[in-house]
Parts: sequence; structure tokens; C-alpha cells
Amino acid sequence: MGSEGAGGTTLQQESCGPPIGVLARHCPAVSVRDPLAVALSALRRSTCGAIPVLSEGRFVGLVREADLRQTRADASGTPLLIGDVMQAVVAGIPGHAPPHTALQIMDSCAADVLPVLDLSGTYRGLLTRSDVLEALSGAVTPDRIGGMATPLGVYLTSGAARGGPGDLGLFLTGVALFACVAMATAVVFALTWFISPSRAVDLVYAVAGLPGAPVPWAWAAVAAVLGLLFRASPLAAYHAAEHQVVNAMERGLALTPERVSQMPRVHPRCGTNLVVVGVAAATIVTVMGGDVQYVAMAVIIALFLRFTLGGLVQYLITTKPPGPAEIESGIRAAEQLVQRHQATLGRPVGLFRRVWSMGMIQVALGLTAPAWIVSRIVGYLNLPIPL
Repeated sequence: MGSEGAGGTTLQQESCGPPIGVLARHCPAVSVRDPLAVALSALRRSTCGAIPVLSEGRFVGLVREADLRQTRADASGTPLLIGDVMQAVVAGIPGHAPPHTALQIMDSCAADVLPVLDLSGTYRGLLTRSDVLEALSGAVTPDRIGGMATPLGVYLTSGAARGGPGDLGLFLTGVALFACVAMATAVVFALTWFISPSRAVDLVYAVAGLPGAPVPWAWAAVAAVLGLLFRASPLAAYHAAEHQVVNAMERGLALTPERVSQMPRVHPRCGTNLVVVGVAAATIVTVMGGDVQYVAMAVIIALFLRFTLGGLVQYLITTKPPGPAEIESGIRAAEQLVQRHQATLGRPVGLFRRVWSMGMIQVALGLTAPAWIVSRIVGYLNLPIPL
């Protein structure tokens, strides 16, 4: 009975975790006939501390930084090739092997890097000891993380796995954005009506996209009030917490409230940057005219400023310092994402699932649903409001 228990434990350990093929890093490969300068450049770009060496497309060895220590002393004038300094590695590990097997091989040969091969022996990537230990601990972080702020908390996704509020939270994000736009329009309308009722009517027609008197300041005024309302809403704090937890995950930091709260509120992949590009380009085209050269110039300027101006807008408008509750929401979403990502590693993910996981469809539904309801009510009551 004791022997069966031990065997069962070993089998469970060896079968736990995803196959190492999905953990392999695609480090740049070099040839045995390449000059040593190629290896130096590849090592600088490698994330494994080593680079694979191929000969006629087959894996034959590794080059590590330690292999280059005596290079300067050995080079007497004849340029060295990568084949002169590499360490020959005869065997690799198949991509279908479990992480526990990879760790056993690393321990037996005192290696921190192993080549991953497919069934035909073709090189597929490199595996590091940290990759294996991360898989065994159940904490494999997605390579690319997206997210969104919702009224119910921070939402994160890897495309295949999701963490945080589900589709209801994303739908409510659209509802909240519609409410902010409606409130901003109402505020601008009320202020304009107080100054001039006729201009207020023109404003409604301009915002609704209907023909009427031109109101060039309409969208600018609504956008300004909308920014203030968004900054004051809980969405801005959740948005900041989302950025901070993603920044911490991408840096490989521990997801503690202290660490996460020290991360930047700005992220280069935030959708705010795209909005800024669109608004800046539209503004330039409106002011300077719709000629082709002005449109091209507007797009170039907007793309050039997307990170600088987008980061400023993120910092000043679309995020605000989060509190402990928002930080905890981000950490919970991250922990759920990592756990679910581990379970989906190696499984194919369809295009629809990836698009649905982005959350834009649910947000769009949340935006249009209240607009449709309001338009039906206005039509039923026969109110003279253009919608």
C-alpha cells in the first residue's frame, strides 16, 4: 500500500502543470558558422541567458555568457565562429513532457536551460529553470495582458482566460459611459440654456448629429465635462488599479498592495492612447480643413504624440489614485487570471473567444442598450427631443 501511494504521488507530480512546449521561449537562434559578433548581439536580446546554435537547421548546442569569458584571450587574430565557443548539447527535452520531468533532467545534469524539441527533433525553444518552477507553482503569468475598469471592479484578460467581473461588469461599463455622456450633455445644455436658449437648441442638434446651426464648441464642451465626470467616478480609480496591477505583473513583482500601489497609473497599451489619436486627428482636420495633406499630417502628428499626450490624458483624466478597495480588486482579478491562464495553457483559442474576451462587444452593448431604451420612451411619449 505504501508503494502504491508513492507511485501515485510521483505520477501526480509528473502529470501536473502544462506541457513544457507551451512554456518554451523563442530565443533567437544562430548558426555554428556565424561570427561571434552575431552571438553577442543575440545574447543581448535573449531572455534565457543563452542562445541556441543550429547546424543545417538542427539543434547542436548552446552559447552562454560564461562561454565567452576567454574569447578575447583566445582570439589571436583569426575571427572566432560560434561553433568554436559553443557547448555541445546532444539531447533536448520533448515539448509534451510535464514540468516535473524537466526539473528532474535539469537537476541531473546541473543545467538551468534546456532545449525543447518536437517529436522529429526540431528545435522549438528554450526552457529555463524559472519557467519550470513557475509552472509547478501554478503561477504562469500571461505574456500579454489586457484589461478594463468596470463598476464592479478590475477586469483582466489574456485572450484565453479572464479574471475579475464577467460579462455583466463589462456591460455595466457601457451603461456607465452612456450615463456619463448623457450627464455631460445635460450639464452643457443647461449652462448654454442659461446663457442663450437658442444656442442650447443648436447644441442638442449638433450633439445628436442632426442638421442645424453649426456649433463648433459643442463636442469640445461635452468632452471637457465628460472628462471631469469620468475622473470623479469610481471607474477612474479602478482604471488606475488595472494599470498598476498589469505593470506589476509585467515586471514580475509580487502582487501585494504595497507593491501594486507603487506602480505607475499610466500604461502604454491603454485604449486612451487610441482615443487621443482619433480626437487629435479629428481636431486638426476640423481646424485646418479636410484636404488629403491635412488628413495625413493630422494622423502623423497624432500617432507621434499618442504616448506623450495619451499618457498625460491617462494621468490627469482617465485615472485617479486608487484606494485599498480598488487595489485589492485588481489583485483578485490578477490572481484569478493567472490561475485560469494556467488551466488553458496549450489549448487552442478561437478568434471569437479572443474578441469576446477583449470586452469591447459587451461595452458596446451596454452603451447602445440605454440609448435604445431612451429613444423608445421618447418616441412613445412623442417628445420633441432629437435622438
